[in-house]
Amino acid sequence: MPPRWVEALQRGSIVFGKVELAPGAKLSDVARALGFEASAADRYTVTTPVLGFAAQPVELVFVKKKLHTVRCVDPAWKSTGTSWDDYDPAIDVANFHATEKRFLKTLGLAAKANEVGGLQTLWRFDGIELALIYELRTPSVGIFVTPYRARKS
Repeated sequence: MPPRWVEALQRGSIVFGKVELAPGAKLSDVARALGFEASAADRYTVTTPVLGFAAQPVELVFVKKKLHTVRCVDPAWKSTGTSWDDYDPAIDVANFHATEKRFLKTLGLAAKANEVGGLQTLWRFDGIELALIYELRTPSVGIFVTPYRARKS
């Protein structure tokens, strides 16, 4: 049986500790559930467990006062340095591949993987997409959960 956070993704929701929310949830409902004060901002950072990871700062992005994007990191990632002077992109790439391997084991085969402008691996579920991305231009590694609608052919 898959972990609870995986079952939630399969249903189109995200588990934040003991709370389950879906993209499109109202800002007021998300604020109440996760314990922050809603304002006119489009972005909030809350400390909460997410995607099976321990509590960490998680960025929540709202579009038209509805939850659109959840961004977090893998707490197991190694530090890439404290400044641009000692930044080592090889560590970011290794972090990406370590998380990708863990997600492949837990989530199964990815829907898409590419290396355009960095590295990207996507898993698609019912109305939701989990993306593991390493961007060369930033450079940064991140885990994103966003709404997903399959294209009709």
